[in-house]
Parts: sequence; structure tokens; C-alpha cells
Amino acid sequence: MVALITGMEMAALLGAPLYMHSRGEAAVESAQSSGDFKSAIAEFEKACALAPNWPNPFFNLGIVQENAGDFDGAIKNLKRYLELAPNANDAAEVKTRIYKLEYKKERSNIAGNCRVDQNESKAECDLLLSRY
Repeated sequence: MVALITGMEMAALLGAPLYMHSRGEAAVESAQSSGDFKSAIAEFEKACALAPNWPNPFFNLGIVQENAGDFDGAIKNLKRYLELAPNANDAAEVKTRIYKLEYKKERSNIAGNCRVDQNESKAECDLLLSRY
């Protein structure tokens, strides 16, 4: 009798963090829209939980979250990447990416507030957005 093993059992056999990380990469490669990144995010989150001191899944999780529009998550995980790998070759680039994400987050918060606050006039919203 042949026993079938689940993905998580395979992860334990192969080295769970690398297994989950590889699954996240595969999910990114097959993604065609921002909604498709949800499965990649889930896989990278598992890798991060299984190997909380391995920087690679935090970097990849941050990049995927950025592509999915989750700026808070992306900032958090890219900062964690830098905590774990402060001397990484790409540290300066990652810091720059974080600064850009912080800007995008601020801008999207302002735009979102203008859309939901019906008391704001279009001119007031345009003025707020023009400052960024």
C-alpha cells in the first residue's frame, strides 16, 4: 500500500522553510493579477513563521505584499529583512524601497480619505493630493 503525504508532511521531510519559500516563489511566478498574490503571501508567511531568523522569506513577502497593495505589510516585512540582514548587498536599495512605500501609503491614505469623506470637495482633495 502506498501512503500519500500531504504538502505539510512533505515540508517536514524536505526542510519546511525552504519548501514553503519555494512554494511562494512558484505562486509569484504564476500570478497574473494582484489578487493572485494572496497564495504567495500565505506561503511566504508560513516560511517566515517556520524560520523567523531567515531573511529571504521576509524580503520576498514584503515585495509580494507591495505588489498586492499591502503597503503596511510590505514595510513591516522589509524592515524585518533589514533587521536580519543589516549588511545585505541590497540594504540601501531596500531602505529606498521602504521610503517609497511609506510615500505610497501616505498618498493612498489621503486619497482614500477623500473618497470616503463626502464633505470634502473635489478641490480640497486635489489640494491635499497635490502636496504629495
